Amino acid sequence: MNKIIIPILKAQNSVYGPQDLSFLTTLIKKYHIRNILDIGTGDGGFILELAKQIPETKITAIDGSEELIGHAKKSKNKSVLFDCRFFDKTFLTKEFDLIIARFALEHSKNVDDFINTCFQKLCSGGHFAVIEYYVDDGNISDPVWKEFRKREISLYKKNKAHPHLGMTLPLSLRQHGFKNISSSFLQISSSTVGAEPFYNLIKISGQLYSQIDPLNWPKSFINKLNKWCVSTSKRYDTEPMLFLTHT
Repeated sequence: MNKIIIPILKAQNSVYGPQDLSFLTTLIKKYHIRNILDIGTGDGGFILELAKQIPETKITAIDGSEELIGHAKKSKNKSVLFDCRFFDKTFLTKEFDLIIARFALEHSKNVDDFINTCFQKLCSGGHFAVIEYYVDDGNISDPVWKEFRKREISLYKKNKAHPHLGMTLPLSLRQHGFKNISSSFLQISSSTVGAEPFYNLIKISGQLYSQIDPLNWPKSFINKLNKWCVSTSKRYDTEPMLFLTHT
């Protein structure tokens, strides 16, 4: 599975990375963050890019996949400590200035427990930054795009993930003791990030979904999606959108 996970992580970083890096570096520099925990770091590609911009900051990056962490450790970056482990109440006793959950919270079986544990692991005055994918068709009438988004939502629900988590995060954070909460939506399209990386991400996402749930993502639809990506990337009369939330 990691043969397709690493390519999609790279595709996500190509599309979302600049916006996410700006969000986090602004937060880190504003509050003079010196000690960070990154949960669900994957292959480490994104957190290593962040580390380049904040060389004086210590980062602990964790993931439950030994293969992905092994890939991340090949970087030899001394400012990032990669560790293969899951995040729960037993995780360390160390307090962090900032905890980052980037595309991690949506897969949590118990979001409330996750948020509460993050609150407990932060130092006094610490920060929690959540970056999440938001699944919505954006009222785009294109039938292939609407079908892609409909199948995505179905897959999220089947795997008990949270396709609209960003909408509920501010209230959830307040209920668990967080203060000074802010949240924003980002609109991502071929106009904002370029047609090639945008549609490449769509195609690779379809390939991943077809491996996770081949019955609901059959080859016939994947072939249709791939052809659609090629044709739509050359059009200027419609613009599908992806959404992120920064909280």
